Amino acid sequence: METFTYSYAVLEVKATLDEKTLKLKQGLRNYELNLHEILYFYFGPMPSGQFDELVILTQSQNGKQKTYRFNCTSSEVGMQNLVARLAEKKPSADLRNVPRSEAFQKLKTFDTSKVTLFAVPIVVSLVLSIFLAPMFVHGLDKGSKTIKANELTNPHLLGTRNLILQGSILSECLEEKTTRKGRTTTKFFCPLVDESWESGSPIHILAQIDDIPEEEFNALFERTEFKGVLRNVLWEGPSSSTKDFFEKEYGASFTEEVYQFEVDGDASLDLIIALAILGIALLILLGITFFMYKRSF
Repeated sequence: METFTYSYAVLEVKATLDEKTLKLKQGLRNYELNLHEILYFYFGPMPSGQFDELVILTQSQNGKQKTYRFNCTSSEVGMQNLVARLAEKKPSADLRNVPRSEAFQKLKTFDTSKVTLFAVPIVVSLVLSIFLAPMFVHGLDKGSKTIKANELTNPHLLGTRNLILQGSILSECLEEKTTRKGRTTTKFFCPLVDESWESGSPIHILAQIDDIPEEEFNALFERTEFKGVLRNVLWEGPSSSTKDFFEKEYGASFTEEVYQFEVDGDASLDLIIALAILGIALLILLGITFFMYKRSF
């Protein structure tokens, strides 16, 4: 009996081979194949280039056929030695020198690597679309409405997130600085309240003020009307750490639902930006998929 070990991702796989049986443990599953029942086997790299695949077709005495698939990390010597010894014992079953498409026809199974290859751009596109969903929602929103700050209680009834809020901004703010490539930008979060609000009352709107000159920022506290975008689609909204800051630093309290309002925000470009990101990502993914397909098939 010969023993072969090789790795598959983080797993260590052990296989044994004698004159009658191939035994292999992959993950939690144990396999035992009768060598006399092996009709064909194929071994080769998968399109990703990270893994190799051993596909075996068996046929029992009653004529029932079954396909087995075993994988290993690319260029694992243990698996290569196992396949070489298997070929010595079953030379008539060896399809390694047969074109991949023809080999899988003989194995009477579908080449799952093709499915995987084309599924990747689809799955990535779906995930990216979900990630960009708020931008699509805002970009398609062409409405506008003017309301008082205290009237923002059920945004879904407004029919739009492009709002003109009447109220005032408090001076107790959170300042966030971000530095990228040597450039520092500043974002502020400040409570936005209506004229009837009293100190100590719960806050239900946090105004998001993106990087603006200091004089423009100071002028905001004199305004009583603010045009902008309500950012409350899916996961949008103030983070728990932002609310924690106000509670710890200013002793503020919040209503059960707190809304984030981007002051002077403009959602008209959200749709264009989202489509551009998705389009570029799709082009890159399709280019990689086409290259991998041509190289592998």
